[in-house]
Amino acid sequence: MSFTSQELYKAFVSNNNFMTKAAAPDGFAESLLQVDSIIYQKTGITAPSDPMNAVPMLRNIANALLQWFTIGMQGNIEEFEYKRRKDLFEWAITTLNAIQNGDENIYDDAGNIVSAAKIPTPSFESNQRITMTL
Repeated sequence: MSFTSQELYKAFVSNNNFMTKAAAPDGFAESLLQVDSIIYQKTGITAPSDPMNAVPMLRNIANALLQWFTIGMQGNIEEFEYKRRKDLFEWAITTLNAIQNGDENIYDDAGNIVSAAKIPTPSFESNQRITMTL
């Protein structure tokens, strides 16, 4: 499924937003796939079968990314709205990068860490100077 849905997106934006109308606009499903892919690439967390089961932080990130990616579908928007969306996008990407680097964790409802830093583990370590081939 996805980290968010058109219905959950209503809680993130005003009800009069074109994205919250009865039928999803063209390109909405593709935007959701892009958002889910970015979150997975940065966190290693797959999209849940039901967006209501997603970790709330990841739902917020998904909605922030979705709002940014769909700007082009809307036509002209006010400068303050553009800046607001850009700030949300930058927050989402900064947060995802922090999760990926291990600087921030994502916790489930039980308090368990569900994200894991993708930092490679060393395969060889020595405190001795190596002067010849092994």
